[in-house]
Amino acid sequence: MKKRKLMLSVLLSAAMTASCITPAFAGELSSGEENGLVSEEIMEIIPENIPGTEEPQTESAETEIPEVETPEVEIPEEEMPEAETPEVETPEVETPEQEVLPFEELGDGFQEGQAAESGTSVNAVSSAVHAEGDGKYTDYVFPYEDAETKDKGIFISTFETGKAEGNPYRILYWDMKNGGLWSPCETAEGKVWIPEEGVQYLYGTKKWNLHVSDKKGTGVGGYIIDTANKTAAYYLTAEDVKNPSVLQEAFQSQSDVQIPAELFVGAEGNINNHAGLQTINGKKYYIEKDGALLTDSQCTVDGVIYFFDKDGVCYKTSEEKKEAGWVQSDDGNYYWMQEDGTFLREGGWHELDGKMYFLNYGSGRRRTGWITWSKRKFYIEPESLEILTRMQEIDGKPYYFDPESKPVGKMVVGWKTLKDGKYYFDKNGVRKKGWLTLGERKYYFEKSGPMKKGWRSIGGKKYYFDQKNGYMRKGWTTIGSDKYYMNKDGSLHTGWRSLDGKKYYFVPKTGKMKKGWLTLNNKKYYFEKDGHQTFGWRSVGGKVYYFMPLPNSGYMRTGWLTVGEDKYYMNLDGSRCTGLKKITGKNYYFESNGKMVRNKRAYSINGKRYNISENGVVMEMSKAEHLAAERLDQIGWDLYSAFKWASSAIDYYRHDFVVPDGYKNPSDYYAEYGFTTGRGNCYIMAGTFYHMARLLGYEVHQVNGSVPLAAGGMGPHSWVEIVVNGSTYVCDPDFTYDSGRNGYMIHYKQPGTWMYMNYHRIN
Repeated sequence: MKKRKLMLSVLLSAAMTASCITPAFAGELSSGEENGLVSEEIMEIIPENIPGTEEPQTESAETEIPEVETPEVEIPEEEMPEAETPEVETPEVETPEQEVLPFEELGDGFQEGQAAESGTSVNAVSSAVHAEGDGKYTDYVFPYEDAETKDKGIFISTFETGKAEGNPYRILYWDMKNGGLWSPCETAEGKVWIPEEGVQYLYGTKKWNLHVSDKKGTGVGGYIIDTANKTAAYYLTAEDVKNPSVLQEAFQSQSDVQIPAELFVGAEGNINNHAGLQTINGKKYYIEKDGALLTDSQCTVDGVIYFFDKDGVCYKTSEEKKEAGWVQSDDGNYYWMQEDGTFLREGGWHELDGKMYFLNYGSGRRRTGWITWSKRKFYIEPESLEILTRMQEIDGKPYYFDPESKPVGKMVVGWKTLKDGKYYFDKNGVRKKGWLTLGERKYYFEKSGPMKKGWRSIGGKKYYFDQKNGYMRKGWTTIGSDKYYMNKDGSLHTGWRSLDGKKYYFVPKTGKMKKGWLTLNNKKYYFEKDGHQTFGWRSVGGKVYYFMPLPNSGYMRTGWLTVGEDKYYMNLDGSRCTGLKKITGKNYYFESNGKMVRNKRAYSINGKRYNISENGVVMEMSKAEHLAAERLDQIGWDLYSAFKWASSAIDYYRHDFVVPDGYKNPSDYYAEYGFTTGRGNCYIMAGTFYHMARLLGYEVHQVNGSVPLAAGGMGPHSWVEIVVNGSTYVCDPDFTYDSGRNGYMIHYKQPGTWMYMNYHRIN
């Protein structure tokens, strides 16, 4: 497995720089912007004034760090090559954010302040003093090992002197475990810029490159630290990267390993000019594009395999080519080693060894599980390394990965139509089960199936889902030739329902809207073709029915019915009765419109005349009534014509008429005699007029009494009384016949008439 050494250009000496190697890595350390190696995080705004901190005090040891002046080194102008920083074109590719490993992946866990509290073994390893502004500040780097937990790390202290009011710098670290990215130093409480006030601790990774940067991101110096070997070094880079110059810094070290005093990192240059295989003082080294020295590993250059020891020196070569393949790192992750022995760092999708894989951006680590790429999600099965497609269950939740997408396996969000139906996947890609509300529409999905269509029973209620789009129907719904009504919650309505001022009935078992006849609780109802209930008169199948209007329930009426001032009779089947009908032993007559005939005399029914009472009872007419009707047919059906006939057409015949037995009404006998013989006295005349007036519908009575005689004394006499609007009038045919005066509709005691005395009604 390839090891990357983080001491950037440690083996480059001042002599190397002056003779054959232009400082190549200052750009990597100073700007951090070339070749896509800088995390966006270092561009954050840093505090302008960071107060200095005192040298940390520990219980384990006190180390006095002397102030060391930084020697100035003059570099002739002609020896400084003018290096232009090439412009790197970055393709506009939508990629996910750089992976930032959680702190726990960087090494052993710790808590801030642990060194001071637990009792640590602290040795000052390096210090450097240099001028900055009007004052000086001293940076101290200490190795750290917790006596109790055995955690290892380093910490840095900054102590300011002179007139300097604050340190305008921040420190970043180059962490190869996190893909070789510049990142803020990270503590237990998260990412922090250092130096800050107090002691700052770094843990976990054994090798660090702490890069000092000003607030604009320009490199101004840093530390190279190897905590495993307890070594540290300080270097400077050019402050003005546009006019590079080489500055060297002497180092003070108390470590077991002596670091050459000439150790430095040069000014900014094009790192690519010096990456790759290099020969320095007769020894071969391999410097990677990120400036790291390849150690304890191998690489292939132009078909030749080079093997490097722990110091990065090539100790043997081989013409044998190495096959590309997966290599597992110490942390258990996999990386793709190319045929040249280098690792594939380009992130994104790659077809490797005939199979698609996803590599993490920056580090090239092979990814499994959930992948987010170009705002899309994919899932790579950790065991089989297969990109999942179609319907899959992950952690107990169902998802669908599109086998037709490019790249294949995109997780579906929203609607998806498959062979067995339509599905919906929420914003997290989980297949929807049960109810789903989108806008104003609701849908329902089976536990293991697609969106439901048609009828569905849910929670004891029936629902209908549109056959085309699957949404739950509400309100009026037509299915085939049948109509239904769905409540506001979508459930099927059954029974009675009032809608827009009309009443409807929906069959309980099916929910179908009722049309035509309905029998419910021994009552009948009728519904029109559009389903609304009928009220009032309705002709159905040639018969007329009556349905009780509101506030009644609209049931069909049978038996006697009164509508307004008219009476009707509805048969047992509800149909309206017409014609002659015997009801409870009495005859009644109903016109063609069903109205019962009342208070009629000589009413012709089927060619025969009947009298009909006020209550509508049809009665047989007497002989006298038949004769009176025939006479009225001849002279006209009005009262005056009847009086005129009775007072002129009857020849006076003086006779003492005795009513035979069998006549309940004496007027019947008088009328029969007068109509058949054409003669008679006052009783006969009054009897004929009485019957004609009665047939004409008047309240009429025949009256017997006495009137004065011409010879003196009182004689028997008969006349007729007619009551109109409560007033009684006298009609005396014999008075008109005998005197020639008006005897029609006169009053008692009217001048010029007879004096009627001792009278009484005989019917």
